Amino acid sequence: MSWAEEDWTVGLPGRALQKVKELQVQQERLNRERQQKQLQLDSTQTSLNKQTVKYEEVRGELQCVQRELQGAREEVQAGVCVRERLSQDLQVKQTQV
Repeated sequence: MSWAEEDWTVGLPGRALQKVKELQVQQERLNRERQQKQLQLDSTQTSLNKQTVKYEEVRGELQCVQRELQGAREEVQAGVCVRERLSQDLQVKQTQV
């Protein structure tokens, strides 16, 4: 560690120095683990953001396609109504003839 950290350990018994070194090693390990987990969290957050953007894009496309489908259904229904009316008109004219 740095000289400032070593100064406070001067004069400690050997057992205490060993424990301090063990705790310093453990702290360094925990710091590395924390940094690694933070990187994983950041990566996961970035991935989530990308997936959210994709989801919103697909959702928008789906809404557009649903509107188009509804419009097509309405056109088909109108066509069916026209066909039925023309069919009825034709039957009426055939019976008149």
